[in-house]
Parts: sequence; structure tokens; C-alpha cells
Amino acid sequence: MTSPPRSYQPDQLAEVWPVIRHASRGNLDTGMAAAIWTADKGSEISGSAEANTHVLSMALRPYRCEAWADGKRLAFDHCRTASLQIMAAGLTPRAFFSDPLKILHVYLPHDRLAEIAAVAPGALELRDPLAQFDPDLAHACGQLVQELQGDCVMSQLHFDALNLSIAVQLVRRWSNRGLASAPAKAGLPPALLRRVKDYLMAHLAEDVSLSALAAIANLSTSHFARAFRQSTGVPPHRWLTNQRIARGRELLEIGDLTLAEIALACGFADQSHFTVTFKKATALTPGAYRREARL
Repeated sequence: MTSPPRSYQPDQLAEVWPVIRHASRGNLDTGMAAAIWTADKGSEISGSAEANTHVLSMALRPYRCEAWADGKRLAFDHCRTASLQIMAAGLTPRAFFSDPLKILHVYLPHDRLAEIAAVAPGALELRDPLAQFDPDLAHACGQLVQELQGDCVMSQLHFDALNLSIAVQLVRRWSNRGLASAPAKAGLPPALLRRVKDYLMAHLAEDVSLSALAAIANLSTSHFARAFRQSTGVPPHRWLTNQRIARGRELLEIGDLTLAEIALACGFADQSHFTVTFKKATALTPGAYRREARL
């Protein structure tokens, strides 16, 4: 049996559980994190969660297990695909998996969830789904899995948006507070929206985070994301992608930068990421668009 370190950082866990391979994104020092864990055969794990971090698990294939939290046996012994379980912050987990394992872990700071619920941290408690299926939460987690396993590197803004969606569903369905549907509100004031847009355009080539944008507006990430979408009709990561595509078109029409240089100048991870995203938006590859634009 191996014990993970005190902090549930995906890269640290990879060092102490070498049998488990992973794809991961995020950092608990700056926000939420996520990882996909796989084991080729049954394994036994134990350890202590970070005092302020909850771990949401979604099964990506069915498996049988015996699981405990603080020495208390949990009331399930098998998980279906897309079933969910929460290891609350501070609990000591222990589990024996008798089948090959593939699971998604989403690491959620308690303070961030309390912010979404608009309550003091001490007033928020989570309920464990105990291997139940929640269609809305499973859908949100599934989108994250698709991106983590995809060929292209997702932007920080897109990652933040997916994690925010998961956190909102978690608070709404599996907390003692619940989350009422947000009332209709005005979006960002015009001057503030312009300031956020100017920031995004000035940092077009950088991997901007949702928390950085929220700080400009002096709002929580959840309130900012909702207000931005109400103002623009699209979430922040989609608006930024649209601007990157527009800038890419300009650079393809004029100048002699290579496709790889244009990709980096517009904030794409690499030429492949640029090509996939550009074709999805325009139905043309960047090379084909350049040839047509210069006829």
C-alpha cells in the first residue's frame, strides 16, 4: 500500500503511484485541478486529502472496489461508468480496486465552492453521491475528459470554464446549500467590458486565466463568467478563440509569417492546434485560406 503526499497535486501523485498513468491539468495553488488515472490491474491506495480540497471522482469504466473514509466503510462496492463519488476535504481515504481502473479526479478547493454558493466556507457541506449517476454533472465531467484526452492542448480559459461548470453543478446538486437558478442580471458595464476585452487582446498570445479576468472586474469567477456571457453572448474562452481566429485571418491575408509563427502569435499551442481550430471555424485549413485570400 502506498500513501500519497498531503497535497493532492496530480504531478506529485504520479511519483508515488507509478503504476497509475495520468493526463492532468491545473494546479491547486492557483485554482482547480483535474487528472485522469488508469491502472492496468487492481490496486490499493490510501492517504489523506488536502484539508481544504475535495476530490470528485467519476468512473470512466465500471469497476468493483471496497472503499473507506476515516475508517468507515462506504456504502457501495461497485461503480458503473459515469457514477460519481466525493472524498470530502480532510477525510482519510482508503480503497481496494479489484478491477482495472480508469477514473477522473477533479480537485476542488472548498473556498472556491463556498464562493460559488455565496456562503461562508464554514456554512457549506457536500454530500457524497456514493456511486450514483447525475446526468448534468456527468455531462460536465465528460466534457473535461474529452478535452484532457484530446490531441490539442486546451486553453487555460477553457479549462477554467469546464471546471467552473463542474463546481456549479456540484454545489447545486450535492451540497447542503443548493444553488438557485441565477436571476437575470445585466452584464458587465460597457467601460468594464471594454477594459476586459482590451486586456484579452493585449494578451492574445498568452494563456489567460478566468481568475485574472475576474480580478479586473473585481468579481468572483462565477459571477464574472455569467456577466461576460450576458454581455457578449459567448463565454470568455469562446470570445477569445474568436478573436484569435480573426487575428489569424489577418496574418494569413497579409505578411509572410509561417503557419507555425502565426499560430504562436495568435495564442494557439502549436500549428496543429491552430489548424484544427481554424478549420472548425472557417471550414478551411489555414493554408487553404491563405491561398484563396491571395488569389
